Amino acid sequence: MPLSMSELHEVLTEIVRALVKHPNQVVIKVETLPRIMFVISVADEDLDMVIGKQGRTAHSLRMFTLAAGHQMGSTVSLTITN
Repeated sequence: MPLSMSELHEVLTEIVRALVKHPNQVVIKVETLPRIMFVISVADEDLDMVIGKQGRTAHSLRMFTLAAGHQMGSTVSLTITN
């Protein structure tokens, strides 16, 4: 069964909080125009943890988000900022 947008937001939040040293500073915003985009903001110190070696963690988060969006019938993207 596909995730709803709010469930996807919750799952992403839990995953990112598990990766970082400052989970209380994780903020994930959803922008809906012109397409659905999750914008992940973390503390400067945690940015490397979310991106990962050679961008592998960020790539995995993007692929997960893309697949969940595809199941919902939407184009979903993900951006990581500090």
